[in-house]
Amino acid sequence: MIRHAHLLQIHPPGPDGRALVHAVEGTRITVGRDPGNNIVLDAPMVDPFHVRIERLRGTDHLRVFDLQTRKGTRVEGWSVEERGMECRPGSLIALGAALLIYRPLTDEEALDAALPPLPGPLNTRHGPLVASLRRIQKMAGDGGPIWLSGPAGVGRSVVVEHMRALAGQATSGNWIIPTALDFRTCEEPPEGADPRRTILLPAIAERLEDLLVLVRSLCGKQQPKAKPELLEALHLYDWPGNVRELRVMLERAQHPRYGSMPGSVWGMESFPDIKTFLASRPQPPQPGFLPPRPTPQDADMPLPPQLDGRILRQHLHDHRWRLHEAADALDINRATLLTAIAHCGLRGPADLLPRDWMPTP
Repeated sequence: MIRHAHLLQIHPPGPDGRALVHAVEGTRITVGRDPGNNIVLDAPMVDPFHVRIERLRGTDHLRVFDLQTRKGTRVEGWSVEERGMECRPGSLIALGAALLIYRPLTDEEALDAALPPLPGPLNTRHGPLVASLRRIQKMAGDGGPIWLSGPAGVGRSVVVEHMRALAGQATSGNWIIPTALDFRTCEEPPEGADPRRTILLPAIAERLEDLLVLVRSLCGKQQPKAKPELLEALHLYDWPGNVRELRVMLERAQHPRYGSMPGSVWGMESFPDIKTFLASRPQPPQPGFLPPRPTPQDADMPLPPQLDGRILRQHLHDHRWRLHEAADALDINRATLLTAIAHCGLRGPADLLPRDWMPTP
């Protein structure tokens, strides 16, 4: 399969929450508000000619040059200087209030990425995942189980329940989930599983184009407004706990005891764990070159034997549900802490309030 460079505009989104997919054609292009650009980007704080993007010969990397703009340009959160900044597959590019992700995609994946997000907890516009889900529509009556795999916290069981509820219904983008499919969940498909009948739910860090879609779904009717710097920071976080961690953070941000004032615009102060994480990121090795993205942690550290649900809840409350601080105090990593939260039956900060305080997505 031949993949071509594409820029996925994830914010501001297109109609129906679509990502706007822009092909990077040629060895050198410009991006900005002016119609004379190769890619026209109509978004707040974007200059008429904002950036120049060049391909790096012999690699799948790009190089981004800021064209002396008012608000500047950032790649992976780092300011683009005069000599430019490299851009790897999966890198986040911030132009004013616009957020784009660089993805090499096949023509089919690019078309899938531009579809409206799937309904419910699927909530994806990730090209490879959409392609896998399309295969489901052709499997009715084929027999045999369909394995839904993925790392801890991606919501495999929730997705299965929702797909069964959608069976036989037409959804946006002409999706029809077949009836009578035998869905089974696992972190790793069993040996001998048919790869054509296996769907991988990627970790959030591998499907960043879905992050804001997931936020909207988890917040339900209580849709907050967020500052541009927070939207960018959400995409720079490593998310070792995946959707489980995202849900905990959103509940904390809306909690009347730990979060912001109701109705206020969310900023970095509403997400202290993300602020702590960004402050500890490695600096670029030299101007114009990106440091490696931190790898999400694995939940493989042992828990203190005396830790039960009641003690864990009190411990999290004492640290105001700041996951970094709580994990450090227990001498474990965040992924292990989030696994403990799930094993103890804690949903998140909402466990301390009546169940109807936050809408169910």
